[in-house]
Amino acid sequence: MVKGNLAIDKSMAKTVVDGKIIIPLPKVLVENRYYPMFFVYSPTHCDDCGSKLHVNSHYTRFILSSHGTIARDVTYWTCFSCKKHFHDQIIGVPGSANYSYEFYEKQMSVRYDGRCSLNNSRKIGET
Repeated sequence: MVKGNLAIDKSMAKTVVDGKIIIPLPKVLVENRYYPMFFVYSPTHCDDCGSKLHVNSHYTRFILSSHGTIARDVTYWTCFSCKKHFHDQIIGVPGSANYSYEFYEKQMSVRYDGRCSLNNSRKIGET
């Protein structure tokens, strides 16, 4: 038995600001730069003609994550020259999905790699 104070693992420490717990999000590598997960990455120029993009509309996306449900404001853009539409990219979320990569991987891991301690678990769903 160890005497005295035990060292506290400070790597998982959370910060409280105005009664809310602040969680530092992991960084994701995108185009040789690290961005925090759920960072909104906005396009600036059209991929086809190179013209500057203009704001079309604003929208709030809700993303399921292991950190909880995240609300992010995104913008839809339009190119006046070629009439193409673009949208903001949320780092860590595939395309227009409403879940993050890590949430999807955790869900698939539980579904397909999970273990059941019941005797004959194949008969659970049968009537």
